[in-house]
Amino acid sequence: METNPYKAAEFIFENAEQYAKAYSRRIALEHYIKAEKSVQMIASSQPSISGKEMEAQASKGFSAKVAELEDAAYKEKLYYNQIKAKELEIEIYRTESANNRTIDRAIK
Repeated sequence: METNPYKAAEFIFENAEQYAKAYSRRIALEHYIKAEKSVQMIASSQPSISGKEMEAQASKGFSAKVAELEDAAYKEKLYYNQIKAKELEIEIYRTESANNRTIDRAIK
């Protein structure tokens, strides 16, 4: 595998904003889900708290936000893993370069 550390670093730089957006979207959705659950619980006709909670979690609005959260978490993790893979490429290049320098010094 031919590693170009400059391209790897460029990839990390170019995707940092997308990763940050995916991360912030996930955080926002986590808070929105809590708010949606609260609104649904207030609107519930169930007498008990657990009944209100079950009804809220079964609502279409709550389910839709959970699906959005799933998508946001997927995108965040995808960007994270892509960036980590590029960081590993850079580290491999650094290690191989250091090994090659050591070999060159031993041969001379």
